[in-house]
Amino acid sequence: MSAPPKKEKQQQNNPAGKKGGQNQPKQQQQQQQKPKQTKAQPSEDVKREQKLQAIILADSFSKTFRPVTLECPKVLLPLANVPMLDYTIEFLSQNGVEEIFIFCVWHADQVEEYIRNSRWNDIVTIQCISSSSCSSAGDALREIDGMNVIRSDPFILISGDVVANINLQKAIAYHKKKRQEDSSNIMTLTLRKVQKTTGTKPLSEDLVIGMNKKTSQIVLFDDNISKSKVQIPIPLLKGNELSFTTEYLDCNVDICSPELILQFSDNFDYRDIRRDFIHNEVTNFALGKHIYGYVLENEYAARVQDPRSYHAISRDIVTRWVYPLVPDVQLLQSDTTYVQSKRHVYKEQGVKVSRSANIIEEVVIGRSSVIGDESTVTRSTIGRNVRVGNHVTIRESHIWNNVTIEDNVFISEAIICDGAVIKSGAVIPRGSIISFGVVVEAGTQLKDYTRMTKAKEEVNLIASPALDRSLWTRAPEPVEDGSEDDGYDYGDEDDDWKPQTAATDASGDEDEDDSDHDSPIDRKQATKGPRSPVPQRGSARGQTPQVDKFHEHVVDLVSAAISENQPATATLMEIKGLKFSHNKSFAECVRSTMAGALTQVPSTSVKEAVLKLKSLVAEDETANTLLSSLSQSPQDELEMITAVEDFVLQSNNYSLFGTSLAFFIRSLYDEDLVSEDAVLLWSSNVQKLAAAIENGSLVPSEVDKQRLVMFEHPLMKQFLESVEEDSEEEDDEDDEDEEDD
Repeated sequence: MSAPPKKEKQQQNNPAGKKGGQNQPKQQQQQQQKPKQTKAQPSEDVKREQKLQAIILADSFSKTFRPVTLECPKVLLPLANVPMLDYTIEFLSQNGVEEIFIFCVWHADQVEEYIRNSRWNDIVTIQCISSSSCSSAGDALREIDGMNVIRSDPFILISGDVVANINLQKAIAYHKKKRQEDSSNIMTLTLRKVQKTTGTKPLSEDLVIGMNKKTSQIVLFDDNISKSKVQIPIPLLKGNELSFTTEYLDCNVDICSPELILQFSDNFDYRDIRRDFIHNEVTNFALGKHIYGYVLENEYAARVQDPRSYHAISRDIVTRWVYPLVPDVQLLQSDTTYVQSKRHVYKEQGVKVSRSANIIEEVVIGRSSVIGDESTVTRSTIGRNVRVGNHVTIRESHIWNNVTIEDNVFISEAIICDGAVIKSGAVIPRGSIISFGVVVEAGTQLKDYTRMTKAKEEVNLIASPALDRSLWTRAPEPVEDGSEDDGYDYGDEDDDWKPQTAATDASGDEDEDDSDHDSPIDRKQATKGPRSPVPQRGSARGQTPQVDKFHEHVVDLVSAAISENQPATATLMEIKGLKFSHNKSFAECVRSTMAGALTQVPSTSVKEAVLKLKSLVAEDETANTLLSSLSQSPQDELEMITAVEDFVLQSNNYSLFGTSLAFFIRSLYDEDLVSEDAVLLWSSNVQKLAAAIENGSLVPSEVDKQRLVMFEHPLMKQFLESVEEDSEEEDDEDDEDEEDD
């Protein structure tokens, strides 16, 4: 690594170097010649020619992605099949940044090698800086200050796991304007207004921001989720028009003046940029530096902080919220050949998908991957050279490169790393992370949030107090029914990305008697946990959904609206309000709304019941509007079928309707409330249930048996065959359209 350039020293102008009064004519002569000198002019030229610089912090100094990051740096982990670091560098280069310093601690050699072999060297000047002695972001900034490499004013400070498409020049202009108005301004934070339950907002934080409404100066910055209240100094409230909110997402894209680095060099207590520096400076009204907020409008920026935000940002990329940083635009990697088809499905050249496989929506499939017969993939990314067997279900998951998944595997809300092997019949549940090269043996059913790795305690670690060595120095346990070479259960008790709630005890370390801090703001209760877009209904067991207050409320609301012929708009607004207040998904809204509509279906005869359902979905404006408005995807439509199935499976209905489920589902299908994809997905789920019972991995309940009886009925078989034919015809038309293009 080449030595960094030294900071240039300004030469002081002492014309004659003599005492005042001596050699006066010579001094006057110099004063007359002074306008011709160019002492001040070079600084203006330097200012005009100054390169915009950026610092990328390649380490998050957290453990949310362990054990994966024991073997690979976080910034090189694939996001929608592209390393996270590429998104950050592309964002900076597109916004005029000419010189980038990447500060690395963990696996610095891998980051340096990646940059050395990448195309970025032809686009922007990049220098990797590594230091094994740093244990925090504050240490990194102090190290950079000692190197005297930052000369641009302002410069950009950003994390290496940020995905953004914002107009950075506009944000820089905003920072410069605030800097002219307030010389104490040394930092501008980019903020984005989001819903509290959005997946891009980390569960380990509960950010409360106070801001001056007129100037946008930040006066409060507190993301400590362990505190139930935030204390507001009374002097701050006098004469200021302030707003306090939890709706902002800190994008971790900061526009900074060079003085910021000096603040860290002068204060060794500053370790974390957010929780130490910003939190303290904004409340130090007398001596603190000022920090302003720049709120994005119709632009995207978010940081991958944990597996939950990783999945949410991946979906945002796939659904094109981060355009042009999307799979089929060759900005990030020139060798990609993705082609987008309907419902945000992207496939590279060489992908082989069985005609009986069901690729539902929001799926990215890398080159040379194979999807087997009757397998289902939805809202997931699949890397290159992946082999997916038959009757496999992959939903809300991320499968990296060179992974093998054998037959009858179920994967939900999980991350499977390079080279892993998932053998036949295994179940990988939500929150699971299967690290590099791990083998999950046949029939293994992991617990939620299981983390497996082959990395042992001999891995080369950095001796740092910030990195909790207890996580990997304990003796790892081999996976049940597996050999020591297959992988180890890494444990999950220390994960800070799992469900958390704010502390209920407000005492803690807060000073209740402090007269300057006696205006508390109650925090809203933190999100309960990583919400699955599809309710955990236990469909493979044939269980009915658990009745809760939300479900009861929506059922009563919809039933009354249909009975009294109320306008659908008001009812829809009320359901959406309940959705947000109860932290529910659209799928759960659809299921409960369908259950409410089914209260109008009589249980007297099959004919009357089917006619009433047809009338509801075809002619009743309230029912049709509610269901069509709330249903956002085939997964939501699946819950509509599930609600009908639950209705038929009720003890007082099964004897009458048990052989007529096909009529009910066809009523929804004929009115386009459920698509071919949703019907085939339901069929696939029931087939998996039958396969599990047949191979002995599941002891069927009475409801399971009833589901299979309904599924095997000749009328149902006939209906499903017609749906498959419709789906094949549609696929053929799509293929013809692609060939024409």
